[in-house]
Amino acid sequence: MVDEAVKMQPEALVSDFARRASSARAIAAVFMAMTLLASASSLAMTGPLMALPQFLACFVFGWAFWVARKPSRASFAGAIIVTGMLLQYLASFHFAVRTEQRLGIAYFIALSPLVAKATMRARGVVVCGVAGALTFVLMALPARWQELVAPAYYFAATSLVAAFAAIAAERALRAHVREELRAAHALSGAREAEGRYRLVAEQVSDLVSVLDDQGRHVYVSPSHERVLGLRVSDLIGRASPNLVHPEDYQGVADAFSKALADGTSFTVARLTCKDGSYRWFHIRFSRTEPDSALPGAVATSARDITEQQRLTIALEETRRMESLGRLAGGVAHDFNNLLLVIQACADLATRQLPPGHSAKGDLNDILLTTERAAALTKQLLTFARRQVLGTRQRSPVGTVVEELSPIIARLCGKDVRCTFALQSGNAEVGASAVELEQIVMNLAANARDAMAAGGTLEVRSQPRTLRDGEHPALPGGQYVELTVADSGVGMSPEVQARIFEPFFTTKPAGRGTGLGLATVFGLVTQRGGHVAVSSTVGRGTEFRVLLPLAPHETTSSSVMRAGRAVPQALSVLVVDDEDSVRTLIARILNDAGHRVTQAASAEMAIAASKVAAQRFDVILTDVVLGANDGLATLDTLRAANPEAAVIVMSGYSPTPERVEELAAQGAELLPKPFGASQLMTALGRARSGAVTSS
Repeated sequence: MVDEAVKMQPEALVSDFARRASSARAIAAVFMAMTLLASASSLAMTGPLMALPQFLACFVFGWAFWVARKPSRASFAGAIIVTGMLLQYLASFHFAVRTEQRLGIAYFIALSPLVAKATMRARGVVVCGVAGALTFVLMALPARWQELVAPAYYFAATSLVAAFAAIAAERALRAHVREELRAAHALSGAREAEGRYRLVAEQVSDLVSVLDDQGRHVYVSPSHERVLGLRVSDLIGRASPNLVHPEDYQGVADAFSKALADGTSFTVARLTCKDGSYRWFHIRFSRTEPDSALPGAVATSARDITEQQRLTIALEETRRMESLGRLAGGVAHDFNNLLLVIQACADLATRQLPPGHSAKGDLNDILLTTERAAALTKQLLTFARRQVLGTRQRSPVGTVVEELSPIIARLCGKDVRCTFALQSGNAEVGASAVELEQIVMNLAANARDAMAAGGTLEVRSQPRTLRDGEHPALPGGQYVELTVADSGVGMSPEVQARIFEPFFTTKPAGRGTGLGLATVFGLVTQRGGHVAVSSTVGRGTEFRVLLPLAPHETTSSSVMRAGRAVPQALSVLVVDDEDSVRTLIARILNDAGHRVTQAASAEMAIAASKVAAQRFDVILTDVVLGANDGLATLDTLRAANPEAAVIVMSGYSPTPERVEELAAQGAELLPKPFGASQLMTALGRARSGAVTSS
């Protein structure tokens, strides 16, 4: 049994301890047996005096046999054996009377270096040699030294051989131990490194794996189960092509082949989860070195970028919708200018015709068609978030939806079951009731069209608190979440990507304009909210609208004021870069008896306002003047004419904050297109407000 002191030693030393301990026990047993026989023989032949040293030596050899049971005490056991031999033979030598007996004893002493060599280290062998030499000296004192020359020579030879052999063996043992320690240290370092790498591979959220040249998994990190829900045993030894989204599989295969050929490659792909969903990953392929444990394999590291990909897609979608909004707003603005000319001319012509004239019917049809076209452009401007707004209003979402519930039920028909869960209470958002009605009715109409064979429509509202950074498009704060969900046919991802585009529709010709959801998008985003959709083909669609809660107090003034009679002969500055619009407005005002100064650009308007002898009673300006901002020009014009009334006309809307500021300053907002009567009414309200404020 190996004792504790030996267990802590290198393997070579343990083996050497065991060898010497075994030799010591074997030699001690042999010498003990021989000494017993010799003591018995001496007792019978020469008497107890000659047998006494043998009996004592027998006990010494037995003690050595007992000591050698522990390998770490093998050298001590060998020293006991050698000491017992030397003392036994020294005593026996002095009791021996015949020369042949003394020579035999001397030759037995010459064996002591060999015993020491078998049981002790090199230093012990040398010490035993010195002890044996002293024993020979003590033996030579009472005898004739000539009798010991031959045994002494033999002793010297065995001592030298034993000493050199022990020294050589010890050097070899030390070299073996050093090599063993070096190998053990290297193995320990390798195990520590493996442990660190395994710890990293098992704890990181990245998916770490090793593939052979056939694409089979050789190693799979536990993160696969944490992130994807897939067990390691499901992947080891398999290529698992189903792990990759079918649309991304070819790109992953190409990246794997490139890594085998060039060493490194990268790709972005979707990996499947256990529940069937997909997550986006940035995957790095790296070929292993030829001298590695798996030469020719490919190590992969996949980092989850689902959130970054979602934010990227959302940003791209926002940019695309903004581009479409600018396009729609520009088209609607220009179209409104054309409609203004048509409407105003038809209005003027209608006034100039006598009662009962046959052309009045046609002109009325033109006016009605112009109003319908104006409503269409208003929807476009709503999508573009450039419709003309009044001052901010407050409306409770739950109350508005509750009042609309009977209308929604009738709109959907008897085959659709409508349910309402309105938990937002009296929480108010910064939108008018009309705008909320537009949002809800457009979403309800869209849901109804998706359930031609009947189904269920759910309308829910609840308060929602967003933390900063929780929503990519909205700041943190208090919101009301309005949800409209149906059990209809659902939408494919391709359709979902385009549903908010103006004029995009999946309905048959004549069933829709494609502006309903675009209007919802424009109204919600203009009021600082966000609308999102989730849909699965065959499982229905859900729209989620988030609108921020309105401030507790609203102190803005109303834009609309009661009109008064317009004084005659007002001096009016008309600023518009569209010649036809500007000329027509000037004609209407001139016919009403006002003095009109026209300006086709911001520069001309500013120059006209700086004429010292000319002051304007009313400034009528467009929001957009070519490359200039009409509102910035307006500030300059008002500085030169502080008492002038202001009318801002356009299909483009200033920001809600700017609208409130203009309203507080008495400015009048006149959306295009408008007719002569609307222009005169706006002129009267603006002039009344200017007189009141002065």
